[in-house]
Amino acid sequence: MIKTSILALFSLLFMIFHAGLVTKGAAAGLLLWYSAVVPALFPFMVLSSILSASGGISWLMQPFTVVFRFCGLSADGWYVLLTGLLCGCPMGAKTCADFLAERRLSSSEAKFLFALCNHPSPMFLAGFVYPMFAAQLPLLCFVFAIYMPLLLLAIPAHFIYHAPFSPESIPENSGISQQHPTPNSANAFSSKHTRSDKSSSSALSLDAAILNSAEILVKIGGYLIFYSILILVIRNTPEIPAPARLFFSGAMEITTGIRTVSDSLTYPYSAIAAAAIFSFGGFSAMSQTNAVIRIHRSSSGSAGRTVSCGGRQNSVHEKTAGLSIRQYLLWKIAHASLTAAVMAVLTGVLRFSIF
Repeated sequence: MIKTSILALFSLLFMIFHAGLVTKGAAAGLLLWYSAVVPALFPFMVLSSILSASGGISWLMQPFTVVFRFCGLSADGWYVLLTGLLCGCPMGAKTCADFLAERRLSSSEAKFLFALCNHPSPMFLAGFVYPMFAAQLPLLCFVFAIYMPLLLLAIPAHFIYHAPFSPESIPENSGISQQHPTPNSANAFSSKHTRSDKSSSSALSLDAAILNSAEILVKIGGYLIFYSILILVIRNTPEIPAPARLFFSGAMEITTGIRTVSDSLTYPYSAIAAAAIFSFGGFSAMSQTNAVIRIHRSSSGSAGRTVSCGGRQNSVHEKTAGLSIRQYLLWKIAHASLTAAVMAVLTGVLRFSIF
């Protein structure tokens, strides 16, 4: 607490003496938030919440049940994976955390998905990143370099988190303040799952979905503003060596980082760096991810727990069970490293012979 107070005090003093720089950085973060992040995420977050609560996911995934079981993921697990790959960070992490809190995913399946499912959207790749390199490289190279390593990472994740996964398994220590039933069969789980969907459907309205999504987007906007300020400070500090400024710009925030390496490095090194930054996502996206996995509700289905102390009910705010941001950081570093290696091979920087 003391360290946090000291850091906040020094940051406040810096902002007072560098008000112009801070204002410019905050404006850049706010512009990025309302012009790119809100339009891309808000509709998906609202509709995904309603679809999940109404039981539409089970209906939507029903035709593919055989494929899901063959691949070792539940229908809800596949929905989390597809949401994370298609809708953009941090939607994958949010959906994974919500489903784990609602006990629709087992603990092992949620950890597995959390390691692999949270990425910037393909629309961001095609609309923002690729146009910078369209003259030198086909889009397919970026897609292959970024998403193929996920198949490689799925192998160690499978063994680390003790797959196979089954929809019958119940996550342990879920932090939900209610008794954990232990169904004896898949049919029992299915009926419980259906009842849960119906009850949540009656509780969740469009207004509630909008408010929940807006809360998360406000947190995301706050992180974007502070990281934009930090990046601008780093870029305007001549005492920091140029390579270090370039590295920190890429590591802090994906949009600014990719634009910076594209302007500062020559091809093909700029393409390699951009692909690695895209896969890593930046510490801004990591902070956003950490925020959405800590989202809790005050209702009976809360991801937090209520403790009685001296006759008073105190809400204990805690991270959604089992999802570690530290482990997530390690998976993102591994993904970025593999992406950089694959892109180096595709661009001819890294050459090797099979024989």
